[in-house]
Amino acid sequence: VDGSSVTNLNAAALSGTLAAVDGRAVTNLSASNLSDGTIPDARLPSNVPNVAPGAASRVLTSDGTNWTSSEAAGGGYASMQSFTSSGTWTKPAGIKTVLVKLVASGASGNHNNMGGGAGGYSEKTIDVTNIASVAVTVGAARTSGNQAGLSSSFGSHCSATGGFLGASSRGGKPGVGSGGDINLYGGGGQWNYGGSGDGGASYFGGPDHGSDTTREYDTGNNAYGAGGMGIENGYTQYGISKGGIVLVYEYK
Repeated sequence: VDGSSVTNLNAAALSGTLAAVDGRAVTNLSASNLSDGTIPDARLPSNVPNVAPGAASRVLTSDGTNWTSSEAAGGGYASMQSFTSSGTWTKPAGIKTVLVKLVASGASGNHNNMGGGAGGYSEKTIDVTNIASVAVTVGAARTSGNQAGLSSSFGSHCSATGGFLGASSRGGKPGVGSGGDINLYGGGGQWNYGGSGDGGASYFGGPDHGSDTTREYDTGNNAYGAGGMGIENGYTQYGISKGGIVLVYEYK
């Protein structure tokens, strides 16, 4: 029987079964017209790799002939960890890459007009697919006079040296970054013949200012890695520096 013109077939009127129907030419099948039963699952070609259910991080791609299962591309920025004291960075689940930015601590000033140099800066993008944790070192603030800055580092991947003390009628030299994709010097400290010399500015900013006879007005406002102020010669005060910081930006 040629059923090409059949538009309404009542199953109750059938005493037997219909032969299998070739549905390859069906282009518009409304599910609302199905009152009972199910349509068999769709089938991918036999050369498609098997991907386990729930493997959300994998994708299938084809060149027109062959299929390949691979890890999905990175998911972008996910989180950040910051360190103002030494510790350990532990990789969160799913993180594949990190961008590390770090600065060492600045040197303190002294009572001979010489501001301390700022800590150096380093920045590096690191593939952490096979890394679970990294030791983090943060250069501490210098809270007494005539103390050089201390280094900061992210394992062996990148680091920066602390600022230097002023000497021989000049401000302290800055520290410098190393091992990173970007490595920068901090700012040098100032020497002021007639008064206090400012500490050097770091990558993140400069120190707070003070007066000829006192420390900075508010050292809490100093930028991370900035040097301490040099107090006018003849006084016993000094300017304390700001500690370093390590920032770890995490990407999937």
